[in-house]
Amino acid sequence: MKKLFLFLPLMSVVLFCACGGGAKRPLQPVSGPYADPSIRAISGQIDASPSDAALFFKRAKAFRALGEDSIALLDLRQAVLLDSSKANYFSAIGELLFEH
Repeated sequence: MKKLFLFLPLMSVVLFCACGGGAKRPLQPVSGPYADPSIRAISGQIDASPSDAALFFKRAKAFRALGEDSIALLDLRQAVLLDSSKANYFSAIGELLFEH
């Protein structure tokens, strides 16, 4: 039991140091498909309103236009989770899966 009381504070210090001690790291520049201006604009809208299924659908269409079908599928699934009453969300998933 005594060893446990010595071990826990030591591990706390090790974990604190391993995590950077709370130091903030600069943000990395966005690259890949998320760097596209249209995607960034819609992503900003999603950050402001994360429960808006229409925004996820809109971003999915933008990803499809860029040929990023895998990412588009993730956004389409999120749109369905947020609003399962829209048949066009399901239809878009079906079309995407049928093409591949």
